[in-house]
Amino acid sequence: MRWVLALREKGVVVTRNMIQIKALTMVKATSSSSTFKASKGWCSRFMTRQGLSLRTRTHIAQKLPSDVDVKVSNFQQYVIKEQKLMEYELS
Repeated sequence: MRWVLALREKGVVVTRNMIQIKALTMVKATSSSSTFKASKGWCSRFMTRQGLSLRTRTHIAQKLPSDVDVKVSNFQQYVIKEQKLMEYELS
């Protein structure tokens, strides 16, 4: 789990396959006679237990309109005008 979190903090994409390979290498490093198999089912249950999910980074973001400053200013003026007209409290 610490390995996954460390990679994610660095911005590295962590896949199921990477988790399975890391688990196998960790088991082999600790005992030579283990029958552990890092199957897809094991990986899914591990991720569920640890609260992990596979996510895809998105690269498309909405772009602000070129006249955003004008629109914000107009909206603020509208709100101030309505507040004075209707005598709304500022809170």
